[in-house]
Amino acid sequence: MAQQRRKLKADAIKSVVVNIKYTDFTDGGAAAGTYDASDKKLPAGSRVLGCRLTLQAPFTGDTTAVAIAGTSTDDDAFYETAENVFAALTAAKYGAPATYNTDDFLTAETTIRITVTSGADFTAVNGGQLTVEVFYLDLNAKSK
Repeated sequence: MAQQRRKLKADAIKSVVVNIKYTDFTDGGAAAGTYDASDKKLPAGSRVLGCRLTLQAPFTGDTTAVAIAGTSTDDDAFYETAENVFAALTAAKYGAPATYNTDDFLTAETTIRITVTSGADFTAVNGGQLTVEVFYLDLNAKSK
């Protein structure tokens, strides 16, 4: 029997954009600050394709700062490379999902977590802003 193919809508590839200032992060009491984008979740049944990080303003006040993107249970699931956000990025940086295989999809609605880790203590950070965009395939989008 021939395999039936399902057509997707042209707009099946979507993104969630999260703009974050350093004051939006929660200081965990150590070097890491986290931000959960609870108002912008990835839908159940979607597959993450990649992530883009754009630094709007460098994170200042400590000696270093790096950023990753993922979930509360896998903090680098969407952007694995710890990207330097202490110095100005020359261009937007793109990353592939770290832990999701090509066949994996989100079984539940998922909150994006952004983590910025500074050199010593996140309370020292006194500036910085970044935009994280997670691209995904909406497997629930069907053609007419």
